Order: sequence, then structure tokens, then C-alpha cells
Amino acid sequence: MDSAHLGSIRTDAASLGRIALQGGQAAGSTYGAVPELRSAGFDSGDALHHAMWRFTQQSLHLAADCDHIAEHLGATVTAHAGLEADIEAGLAADAAALPQQALPLNLGISAL
Repeated sequence: MDSAHLGSIRTDAASLGRIALQGGQAAGSTYGAVPELRSAGFDSGDALHHAMWRFTQQSLHLAADCDHIAEHLGATVTAHAGLEADIEAGLAADAAALPQQALPLNLGISAL
């Protein structure tokens, strides 16, 4: 996995989580319209209330999921960097331990 790609996905997930929480800016006026619609005899008051409640719940779930993804990818990038360093050190140590007359390593590996 490319750490740069994972890092950009992490950043995008965190941004999406923040945007999801901003979707409720119209909640006050929307909820305020509910009693007016109900008192005027419109069934849409209850439907609007339910739609706004559902939107709020789903926005919260989306934000939480995006935060979870961002946190997980951050840990993954850190873990992968540590594993890469361990692999590089192991390959370098193995290469140094080989006698000079041994078959040469693959050029891509020996460049590490």
C-alpha cells in the first residue's frame, strides 16, 4: 500500500466527516416549520419531522464512520512505515552477511 494514497484517503474521510456534521444548519428552521404545518392540517409536518430526524441520524452515523476510517488509516500508515523499515533493515543485514563471492542479489533488492 502506498502511504501517500492512504494518507490522502484519510484526509478525505476526515473532511467528509466534518461536512456531514454541517448538514444540520437548517435543522432549526425545518423543525420550526413542523408545528406550523401540523396546525394548518398538513400531514407533511409529520413527514418533514421524520425526514429531518432521519437526515440528522444518518449524518451523525456518516461522520462517525468517516472518523473511524480516518483513524484506522492513520494507524495503518504508521504500521506500514514501521514494517517497511523493518523489511529494509532485514534485507540490508542479510545482504551484508553474504560472502562477497555469493551470487549477486536482485538489483532492486540490493538497492535497498
